[in-house]
Amino acid sequence: MRPERNSKKNDLLGFLIKRVDRQPEEALKAALDYHKVEFKLDAESIMTTKEIRSLTVNSNIYRWILRTYGPDSKATQKCFDDIVESRVWIDLKLQENPDREIPDRLSPRSFYSICSIYLEYCNEKVPIKASYLQYIQLAKSYEIIHPFFKISLPIIFGLQLEEFSLKVSYDYNRPEIILNHRAQINRQSNEINNIPRNHAERKYWFILLENIYYNIYQPNYADISENFKENLEYFWRRIHGHY
Repeated sequence: MRPERNSKKNDLLGFLIKRVDRQPEEALKAALDYHKVEFKLDAESIMTTKEIRSLTVNSNIYRWILRTYGPDSKATQKCFDDIVESRVWIDLKLQENPDREIPDRLSPRSFYSICSIYLEYCNEKVPIKASYLQYIQLAKSYEIIHPFFKISLPIIFGLQLEEFSLKVSYDYNRPEIILNHRAQINRQSNEINNIPRNHAERKYWFILLENIYYNIYQPNYADISENFKENLEYFWRRIHGHY
């Protein structure tokens, strides 16, 4: 695996994964751990860091993992950690410099790669984690906020999804991914074994959102974006009568 700036062919990755003696998905997750595909910042440092927060691994590999193992795979969710943090970092840098279309020192190729893979993961309904909330509430872009309130949270709360899909309009070439029989079985297995959202998880998220909703105008919540506040108020009305 190589950083985003280097290109890798997905068929080569598949070739190597198939030849791992142990469970290939577990081997893949170990490789992601080795390359430190994970959160590298927090809600404070993501706003102050001077370093470029690009993807740890080439986004075509993240796409191959998503298509091969599905949205509920642990490997896929680990990739999403890296993607979410990178995408929110872009948004914050553009908030600092609204006249720019791409953050300073970030290449156009990396910019398009991060933005497009984020949308692909959202459209595939990769589950969100509570740890994402610290980042998403800082974002201004509707590309980040809308999937959270229109896809991820409705799934958690068992609400009917609105007709909503994100168009991936960024100019970034993606190689074709053809799933072999084994990959199809892997993906189906992850989908079957996915644990349905339970009452405890919904209650946990309800408490998280409730805490923000009733304290949103307090000084310690000053960094929350106005776009996030508007969407939270709308979503709160949807769930308040049910829980």
